[in-house]
Amino acid sequence: MEGGPYSYREKSDGSPLKPQKRVGIPQGLLFNDYYPFFQAFFEELGFEVVPSRRTDKRIISLGIEKTVSEPCFPVKVAHGHAASLLEEGLDFLFLPRISTTEKPLGNYKTCITCPYIHAAPDMFRHALGIDKTKVRLLSPTFHFNLGYKHLLSVLRELGRELNRNPGEIKRALNKALLVLEDFKERIMKKGEEIFGSLAEGKGAGEERAFVIIGKPYAVYDPLLNMDIGKKIRDEGHLAIPVDFLPLEEKDLSDSFENLYAAQGQKSYLRRGTSPEIRTSIWLWP
Repeated sequence: MEGGPYSYREKSDGSPLKPQKRVGIPQGLLFNDYYPFFQAFFEELGFEVVPSRRTDKRIISLGIEKTVSEPCFPVKVAHGHAASLLEEGLDFLFLPRISTTEKPLGNYKTCITCPYIHAAPDMFRHALGIDKTKVRLLSPTFHFNLGYKHLLSVLRELGRELNRNPGEIKRALNKALLVLEDFKERIMKKGEEIFGSLAEGKGAGEERAFVIIGKPYAVYDPLLNMDIGKKIRDEGHLAIPVDFLPLEEKDLSDSFENLYAAQGQKSYLRRGTSPEIRTSIWLWP
């Protein structure tokens, strides 16, 4: 996955990038939600971004071997992704502590991430012995719901470790936010195209669309979800990740008032905005 799913090889002023040092980002946990943001940020600053390779048997084995506690399987696999990057001759390993995500859904007050995601930088540091390597760990804490000023403050502090001035950091943040917004818009546009074809009856009479609900690190990793998307497609149906649904929200905060995670809140969206679409949609699991 060279260059990641999105590749931004020019600075905002149009000048070509000349990578000076290499920053590794593991393909685990919230990678699928925020990689475009972090990739664009570091590349704008002139760093080469190195994502870990896609999950394979060796990464799984590494994760199980290195994990010192008994977290869930995706967290073990994330250990393996981080461990594999330590073999890549990196200058930095980027393990952000993402405590809260963006705007909550419905009337929920916040979107707090899983405690294991909070603790991931500390768990990886000790389990993998990062401090004993030549790789420097970068683990800033992000509260994305606090907005631009918070992000700028956190990244300017990170900039001191990267030897970048405040002006460069602000420019890189602005670029990263544009890239993240573009990434989300592309996802929603694709979802609208799929649902438009279902509403128009293009295959809707014979082809069911299964919505895959789950955490991003499971939904988008074939080895973690036992390739459920391919299994559904092999049966002749569409497999649509929940993030692609351009649907109205159904506020269930009164019934599920302690639903703190963004992924859990997404699971309670309405199944569709028209009867034509709803009759073609099934939820999985």
